[in-house]
Amino acid sequence: MQIVDLEQKSQKWLDWREKRITASETPTILGLNPDMTPYQLLGQKLEVFARPDLSRNPYVRMGVEMEDPVRCRIEDSEEIKALIAPYVHEELLLIPVCAEGTKSSHKHLGASYDGLHLLSDIKGFPAEIKYPSEKTW
Repeated sequence: MQIVDLEQKSQKWLDWREKRITASETPTILGLNPDMTPYQLLGQKLEVFARPDLSRNPYVRMGVEMEDPVRCRIEDSEEIKALIAPYVHEELLLIPVCAEGTKSSHKHLGASYDGLHLLSDIKGFPAEIKYPSEKTW
């Protein structure tokens, strides 16, 4: 995994995501996304189909708005600290970062972490924050 210097939600970040298969697209690739097929995703990646504008989706908007407060709650949670104690021996600090594969054959794979605690051995402890709709709850 290689950290990529991008500001999340910026145009440069959006362009970077367009050129990669991201962690958020995994359910679609596996056929588990009820709103999109793997074929539709492929069409979007190849620019055959237009990508929908999700910026007006209330769940997407609330998720973006809540990322910082939720990330802080996770960092302060005694329950989370107890759960990860065998792995994290310093203060839990979740940093929003982007990463991609390091091998040339994996450069097309990427992840935009809502929070990543970087451990001393270059492994990461990720946090993914979602704001579920009633349908997915």
